[in-house]
Amino acid sequence: EAPYLFIHMNGALDLLLRCLSNIDEEVLYAACCALFCLISRSPPARLLFLRKRGIGQLLDCVHDYNTAIVTTSLQILCLLAAENSAAREEMRREDVLLGVLRIVERFPAEDVTLAVLDAALEAVCHIVLDSPSNQEYVRTNGGMQPVVAALAHCAATQSKAEQDQRHNVRWDLTAPEG
Repeated sequence: EAPYLFIHMNGALDLLLRCLSNIDEEVLYAACCALFCLISRSPPARLLFLRKRGIGQLLDCVHDYNTAIVTTSLQILCLLAAENSAAREEMRREDVLLGVLRIVERFPAEDVTLAVLDAALEAVCHIVLDSPSNQEYVRTNGGMQPVVAALAHCAATQSKAEQDQRHNVRWDLTAPEG
């Protein structure tokens, strides 16, 4: 598989992992995007990423203030957690699950947009999937309340927007010309 050879022969994954700790936002975002593409297309790259303890390095990206970096990082976590139970357990041990729950808890905020919330909730779903220990972790660390509050806020905002739209409908009762 070409992507696997690329990362193994040229050390591309090591380079991407080093870029995850770069302070330049453009470099960091580009590294997250490249990593997302690589991990989404190459199962061997996912395994190598996990072997190199990449989840811990990705955690810094989850705490960034740039919403594009956070969203992409959360999407990478979703890919890793979706297929690998060991990755889900590591995400709990490395406090990634707790970090994602704290993102949900801060919604709505300037750095926690609807796109970030969507990615965070998806990440929580994947991380707790088929993992009773992670499910228990969410329950015992108060993780359900922020999820419920965020969903309630979204529902109330949607309902308010629909009401506003109905009240702004203008009725044109004039006879058509012609």
